[in-house]
Amino acid sequence: MLKYKDMKNNVRLIFKHSKKIFILGLNIKFNQVILNLISNGIDSYKNIRRDNNRLVIIKISKNKTKLKIVVQDFGEGIKKENQHKIFKPFYSTKEDPYDSIKKDQNNGIGLHNSLYIIKKYFEGRLIVDSKYGQGTKMILYLDTKNKNNR
Repeated sequence: MLKYKDMKNNVRLIFKHSKKIFILGLNIKFNQVILNLISNGIDSYKNIRRDNNRLVIIKISKNKTKLKIVVQDFGEGIKKENQHKIFKPFYSTKEDPYDSIKKDQNNGIGLHNSLYIIKKYFEGRLIVDSKYGQGTKMILYLDTKNKNNR
């Protein structure tokens, strides 16, 4: 679904996983979260001038009770003083969401909705690890023994 967007932005997606992993639950909700995290990773390169090493790496690992998904980019990163705001509705570090000329499907609710879905439907956690000028890791933890996502 993001093939055009990554090609347009000269970003390469890399998937790393050790084995097949199945998640029980609402596919559409899970897909919404993953697509949002990957899309944000692609968008992180919009203000970066380099044409190579524009990567978004998706790592998936699992132990007996937890599934861990890391979506990592090496783009602009998020300033420390803004990191606590990124899950609030209508907050965005991207272009002005109210400027219809520059609008690129940005309304500042993607991470807010993703966090809501992760907590409500999967009883999971979403953690941001970002360094401005170096990139961002979005780390998603899901409990594989959760009764609500079966």
